[in-house]
Amino acid sequence: MTTTRRDQGAAAPPPPQLIATVTHTFTEQDYADAFDLYEARFAAIDPAWKSARDARRATIVLALAVTAAVAAGFTWNLFAMRDEALPLGVIFAAQALMCWSWAYSAWKPLTRSSRKAARNDYLRATAEPREPVTFAIETDGFRIRTERYDFLYRWAALHDVLVLPNEVLIFQTHAEYSRVPRSAFATDDAFRAYADAASEAFAAAGGRNGRLRSFLASTDAPCPACGYNLRGVATRLCPECGTAIPDSIMSPPGST
Repeated sequence: MTTTRRDQGAAAPPPPQLIATVTHTFTEQDYADAFDLYEARFAAIDPAWKSARDARRATIVLALAVTAAVAAGFTWNLFAMRDEALPLGVIFAAQALMCWSWAYSAWKPLTRSSRKAARNDYLRATAEPREPVTFAIETDGFRIRTERYDFLYRWAALHDVLVLPNEVLIFQTHAEYSRVPRSAFATDDAFRAYADAASEAFAAAGGRNGRLRSFLASTDAPCPACGYNLRGVATRLCPECGTAIPDSIMSPPGST
């Protein structure tokens, strides 16, 4: 009697392969560049930052409206109640001062000096310790490794890979990203090779990002926020307004 031996389990998947890697110890200039990049390009699409900014602006408008109402009330009473104009003037002046103080407290975080102070606070918070960080492009994901931790972000779970002149941004969400700066590389060619490897590995993973790229490569589609034609756009962000491009843009008009 002949028996056939069967494998007891499926073949093990091949181990991940390293495509490109770089190790870098971030300097103060790296952190300063990161802060400036976020504020200039991505803060406007961060929901938390946007809501805080919009709340401050609404507070300023409300405070100025109340101040105008107080001034109008004082003007009316000045002519209607001349004998009591002085004590009423003191009351209205106090109310106006309170409203202006309210408006100033909301306006101050939006000023350049306050943003500069926030930048300095960020640099102090990131001053120490600064340890070497390894950014590895692997076949199954993007790995960040230090002496204290080792994170692997699967390509299919990542949001986007954006190559800028002086950095490669690996997006975990539409507003959260890991930054690999140009300063980590000895030459421009090494930086470009790393950036190409990250873009190709991400594109090869396909998933929703690959489908979106393929769709926009040959289709005219307006940005839901600003109407910009997204044809040919290779990222998950509208280059005109910075809004995250939803998957629903691939749905036929009128479909749900």
